[in-house]
Amino acid sequence: MDMFTIAVNGSYPRLLDPPRPQLLQRAIENFRQGRITERELKRAKDRATVDAVAEMVAAGVELVSDGQVRWENPMIHICRELGGFAVKDDYQESDNGHYKPRAVERIKWTHPILLDDYRFLQDRSPVEVRPVLTGPFSLARLCDPGVYGDDTGSLANDLADALNRELMGLEAGGFKYILVEEPLIASNKDKITAFVETANLLCNSVKAKVMLCTFGGDMVGIEDELNETPFSGFSFDLCDGPENERLLAVDTMWKDRILQLGLVHSRKLEVERPTDIARTLLKVAQFHDPELIWAAPSAGLGFLPRDVAFAKLKSLYTGADRARREIARLERPGGSLPGQR
Repeated sequence: MDMFTIAVNGSYPRLLDPPRPQLLQRAIENFRQGRITERELKRAKDRATVDAVAEMVAAGVELVSDGQVRWENPMIHICRELGGFAVKDDYQESDNGHYKPRAVERIKWTHPILLDDYRFLQDRSPVEVRPVLTGPFSLARLCDPGVYGDDTGSLANDLADALNRELMGLEAGGFKYILVEEPLIASNKDKITAFVETANLLCNSVKAKVMLCTFGGDMVGIEDELNETPFSGFSFDLCDGPENERLLAVDTMWKDRILQLGLVHSRKLEVERPTDIARTLLKVAQFHDPELIWAAPSAGLGFLPRDVAFAKLKSLYTGADRARREIARLERPGGSLPGQR
C-alpha cells in the first residue's frame, strides 16, 4: 500500500439515486412474492455489488469491501450462517427491523460465510479487496443470548472461536487484509478485559492482517489494552471520537500497526473539505509512517444517500492526494513535515 491508502469499511448505500432503476430492491421484492428464483436474486445481488464497487473505485478508493449490499444487516447476515442461532426469515416485517437472532444452541462455525461472495468480487475488482465482518464482542451484545442466559462472555468467546474459523478460511482464500467491526467497544470500555480475551480467540493463528474498526466514540482510557491485542491495525473514528487524535500524537504507540483514520462522517450529509482531511493526515504523519496511515470514512456509509457517499469518498481521495503531494514536496532537500525541525 502507498501513503495514505484510501479504504472503506463495511457498508455502502444499497439504493441507487433516481432516476436509475432500483433493480436490486425490485429483485428482492419479486423474490419475496415468488416471482423469481433464488438464483435470479443472487444474480441481482452480484450486479448490485459490482455497481457499488465500481463507484467506490471511481471515487478513488484503493481498498474496497463488497459494500454489504447483499446483507440484511451486519448482525443478521453473520448469525444466519452460524450454527446455533434461530433467525426469522421475515424479521423486517414482523419486528420493524429490530429483530434479534436467538442463540438456541452453543454457537459454532459450520461453513464459509463470506468466502464465495468475496472471491466473486476479488475476480472482478481492479483494486485490493478487504472482507469485512462484525466482531464477536458486539455480536454477543446485539443478539438474544438465549441458552447462554446472562453469560455474555461465553457467548462472545464461542462467537470468536467460530469467526476465527471464518478468518482462517478467508486467509486461505488469498485475502491479505480483513476488517473486524466492533461498534460497541466505545460504549463498553469497562468490558475491555473481556474484549481482549475475545480478540485473542478471534485472531488465534491467523496470519492475514486483521484490523479492528472502532467507531461511535473514542478509545481514550483503553489504549494500552488495545495495544495488547493481536490486531495488525486499528481504525479510529475522528468524527464522533475527536479525542482519538490524542492517541495518535504519540510516536511510541501503535508501532508497526496500520492506523486507519475515520475522516468523513458516516451519518452526516455534509461533505467534508479535502483541505481539512489533508491537514489531519499530515498532522498524524508527524508521529507515524505515512505508509501505515490510511484514510477512510468513520464507519460504513450505508445510511447515506448514494450521491453523498460518493462525494465523501471523492473528498477523501482529494484530501489524501493533497497530503501525498505535500509529503513529496517536504521530502525534498530542506523540507520538513509540519511541526518538525
